[in-house]
Amino acid sequence: IVVTGDSLSTTIQQNVIDGTMPDGTKAAYGVYLLSATRMLLGGAGLGNAIYSANVGVCATGNLSGSVVHGNQILNNVSGVVVVSGTGLIVSRNDIHGSASAAFRASGICTSTTVSGNDIHHSGNGVILDAAQYMAVHSNRIYSNRGYGLLARGVSSGTAAYGNTITGNGVNVDTSGAVGGNFQRR
Repeated sequence: IVVTGDSLSTTIQQNVIDGTMPDGTKAAYGVYLLSATRMLLGGAGLGNAIYSANVGVCATGNLSGSVVHGNQILNNVSGVVVVSGTGLIVSRNDIHGSASAAFRASGICTSTTVSGNDIHHSGNGVILDAAQYMAVHSNRIYSNRGYGLLARGVSSGTAAYGNTITGNGVNVDTSGAVGGNFQRR
């Protein structure tokens, strides 16, 4: 599913989005938000099951007013990937079973917020790869084989706080981050 442009009142709810192609390979994306503003993917009690893609949800560009909320994002190579995506809210999702990272962000991500998610049982939990001007807070990040939270590169304006990070291979590593405010917990 690809969503672009001003998506006022567009909602994607209560779907099963299987990224398995007819030939058995994985689709590039389960859902791709390309400068999709003012749209809702999921919702309280109305979430989607998004699975078996290379990237469950990919978001890039101006995403002001768009929300990814209440979804099961599972068994993808990467769960949620934000690449220079601004104004997105990712909240109260259950993101797990990702081979690489449950959540990954990079680039200028002004006003993007990741909060209240369960991020678990993946290769890595949260990877902030030179992700700037975003917030990661109040998430439960646990039982990932690699990092719970890894921040590296220029991280100006990025904050991670109030997360519960336990039982990962390495709970928190921010030694490679330049700038940013990362609470070790």
